Amino acid sequence: MLPIDAVDEFPVLSGAEAEYGRNAGAIVNIVTKSGTNTAAGSVYEYFRDDALGNRNHFNSTPTPKNDFRNNQFGGSFGGAMRKDKTFFFAAYEGQRENGGLPGPARVPTDDELNAAIAANGGAVNPVIRGILDLHPWPAPNQTPDACLTRRPHAWRRSPSCTTRT
Repeated sequence: MLPIDAVDEFPVLSGAEAEYGRNAGAIVNIVTKSGTNTAAGSVYEYFRDDALGNRNHFNSTPTPKNDFRNNQFGGSFGGAMRKDKTFFFAAYEGQRENGGLPGPARVPTDDELNAAIAANGGAVNPVIRGILDLHPWPAPNQTPDACLTRRPHAWRRSPSCTTRT
């Protein structure tokens, strides 16, 4: 993708002439900048942080607000290598984004694990058995559906539930 600082023109031609072919629709041309006799350039950064914005729709209270950080940055520089003869132009654009996604999760109880194994006829894949034998989960953290209550038209998080999963 071309950095925005490298674009000089963005013409859109509709009803183009025969030199562009016989295809229907519009022709989009992107013309890049070029160097000039005078040195010129620019730098920029667009910064967005979770401290600057509101909560995500799916990240409701009482769970902590999601972490989010977005940095979009870049720059360009152009000039003459030999006056009136040879020119150069370079542009760079980068983006770094970090963030967490909320998701409800619940650790199953030993009874639930045993019931799931029994429902499968008692057969457990040897790889899964090795993982289950390591006890990869902490103690069960909430009972099934403890934090969800049924209200007319929607499932909602119970106000009394403060357990973070």
